Amino acid sequence: MLKPHISFIAMLLFCCGLLQAQEYISNIRSFGVEDGLSHRSVKSVTEDANGFIWIGLENGLQRFDGTEFKSWNAENGFPAFSNIRSVVVDDQGWLWAWNATANRFVFIHTFTEEIQTQEQRFGKQFPVANGTFTEKNWGAFPIFKNDEDGTLYLYNQHTTQIVSYHSSRGFKVHPPLKFQQPAEPGNVKMVKYHNNRFWVVVNGEKNELIEFDSNGKPQRQTAI
Repeated sequence: MLKPHISFIAMLLFCCGLLQAQEYISNIRSFGVEDGLSHRSVKSVTEDANGFIWIGLENGLQRFDGTEFKSWNAENGFPAFSNIRSVVVDDQGWLWAWNATANRFVFIHTFTEEIQTQEQRFGKQFPVANGTFTEKNWGAFPIFKNDEDGTLYLYNQHTTQIVSYHSSRGFKVHPPLKFQQPAEPGNVKMVKYHNNRFWVVVNGEKNELIEFDSNGKPQRQTAI
């Protein structure tokens, strides 16, 4: 299955602008609980290398293969999968699912369906386990994937710090982002890491796109 890329999206938006006066046909299908979705509150969605869709929900985790939903939740004997607010797949095919109630990750391999805890997967290498952060400080943050090489970026909305992970390099703790104006937790959305720069969208009274260097210093910001 083809994956969307920024260049393709930009081209698509450009073409849509040129063809505003022309008719077009869209094929959109919606899915609800009557189709197998386990909860109407969807928190996060990602796609694995096989084209399967993984869905983080208030009551657990689901995988959609284009026809059927498969569920991991307390009702099916997987209590670790509850209140899943963020899901993303790393370069080894492991899905990271953030349990916002327990303030912990749980991992499931997208091919074998093996399940591991933070301790089983990383032991003391994990930033929480080695004392880099406390689980309380990790209470609310999104995870982003850099599509260029599969690196994951974990953004802590309380400390404004970023931790990156790739299987060949392990974990790296980056300096905190130095916002010129304090950003409320939940208002910061990371867009991209490219050419040693972090690009971040801040939603609030002013919506801005901010470019940070690798030391967390703002370089440019644009109102959007």
